[in-house]
Amino acid sequence: DGMPVWQRLSNGKYVCAIEGWVPGGTDLCIKLLWSDDGVNWSEPVIVYRAKNGTCGAPYVVELPTGQLYITFQTNENFKSWVPLANPKMYGIISDGTPIEKISAKNFSEPENVFGINDGEFGLWNCIYLSDNYLYIATHTNHAELPGTLIKRISLDELMSQ
Repeated sequence: DGMPVWQRLSNGKYVCAIEGWVPGGTDLCIKLLWSDDGVNWSEPVIVYRAKNGTCGAPYVVELPTGQLYITFQTNENFKSWVPLANPKMYGIISDGTPIEKISAKNFSEPENVFGINDGEFGLWNCIYLSDNYLYIATHTNHAELPGTLIKRISLDELMSQ
């Protein structure tokens, strides 16, 4: 398991998103861990597993509502011998379940945040929350907009999706 990204939550606890191996498999999935003190951590819980493919490079942020928003790259439905070949950047949002009880069922269906097409990629994403806006970035070879893409989404727009 690797690529850890953590955040201190508004309740004082900590959350850490990692990419991890699917138990007994060869694909990666997105897992969360939590901690009361930042030293002692829970066992990882799978919060997203690609139905046909693999995923990794997660980022996590807590929204003012207490919900978690996670971005990651996945080659969902584009199975290849190369792990994460032609990945797209997806986002999922939790339903507000407390971190101690969270599982995959507490997250929305994934959204292709930048609308990246098959054969194109969206890599090494990141997210940042500031002044009621969520900023999302990725690097892409998108035919019309190659390079680094940054999207600003108002929290009102995000919550209405």
